[in-house]
Amino acid sequence: MGCYVRATEVGRQPWIVYGYMRTSEAVNPAGGLRFGLYVVMAVYAVLAVLTVVVLRRFRYVPAAPAETREEVTV
Repeated sequence: MGCYVRATEVGRQPWIVYGYMRTSEAVNPAGGLRFGLYVVMAVYAVLAVLTVVVLRRFRYVPAAPAETREEVTV
């Protein structure tokens, strides 16, 4: 169990070399990171809403009757 937890935690931070750099030293101090986070969150929110809308439309659209479907011959 201990090896699994260690591998998981080390694998989450591949840019930090074990024993060379601390996690607190690897934090990016650059400004504007929050803006990028908010943009990504907004894009995912829009995609989630669009997914729900499309799935609801598929639920209410009846299938075409069998006689109006085109038959495909191969």
